[in-house]
Amino acid sequence: IEVLDPVGDPSIGRLRLVPRLRDLRGARLGVLDTQWRGFTQLLGKLVPDLREQFELSDVVMRTGVTGEPTEDRVLAELSKTDTVLNGLCN
Repeated sequence: IEVLDPVGDPSIGRLRLVPRLRDLRGARLGVLDTQWRGFTQLLGKLVPDLREQFELSDVVMRTGVTGEPTEDRVLAELSKTDTVLNGLCN
């Protein structure tokens, strides 16, 4: 049995979080679809609403696989957005 400990490595010290966006208005939104059916369906309804409500400048949609590391290429593309929406849902 492998026991996983969710506590971070204290030798790393404190990490600074990226500052929050003040507003999504005009933002470039990254979306990582983990391909869980419920999340994909939710995105199909949510993204058009977000695009309209916040007048997003762009939406970059990419897919990943739940339980596997996201490809470096996908992470590089999403890192060029203002914020990334990611989640799981059934």
